[in-house]
Amino acid sequence: PEEMHKDVFSTGALPPGSTVQLGLKLLLQTIGKCLLINASGEVTLLAKGDGIHVPFIHLGSNAAVVASTLARCLKGAQNCPVVVYAGDRATKMHLSDVHMACKRHDTFIYVCYNNGGSESTGHLDKEESIAPLVAEYATYTATAAVAYPEDFIGKLKKARNMHGVSFIEIFTPSPALFRG
Repeated sequence: PEEMHKDVFSTGALPPGSTVQLGLKLLLQTIGKCLLINASGEVTLLAKGDGIHVPFIHLGSNAAVVASTLARCLKGAQNCPVVVYAGDRATKMHLSDVHMACKRHDTFIYVCYNNGGSESTGHLDKEESIAPLVAEYATYTATAAVAYPEDFIGKLKKARNMHGVSFIEIFTPSPALFRG
């Protein structure tokens, strides 16, 4: 089996049991060196600490536009893929930008972490998956869950070798939102 890249991530400021943090850890250890783009959300806390050891860009809420632009600028630089790790709310707000990147055949990996709601408001969100809204446009679309890390890792490896936008929605249930 391929060796995981253990030097790209260490624990950060998120609470113990954070499945969003686990999803990011699996992503970075699988992809390795990359240009990580983040929209506002839980992951922003990790960047303030010393948890992420790859180039990291925090962009407010619209990571898709910047990922698209950087992917075109870095075309051919396969040693350093462009990767977005953004929450479901930011993704929904800028879904049209993800669609446009797909239509331009930009090449990057977009991982949408879906924690089932908003931790800042404590609101559970029972909406449908976002992946079907992207499947028509993206080169590769998949869903995964942190509960099945081998499945997520396999889908990341497949996405890494694809040309075009690869969209993976990972379900990262929040312990804070789903307390009994």
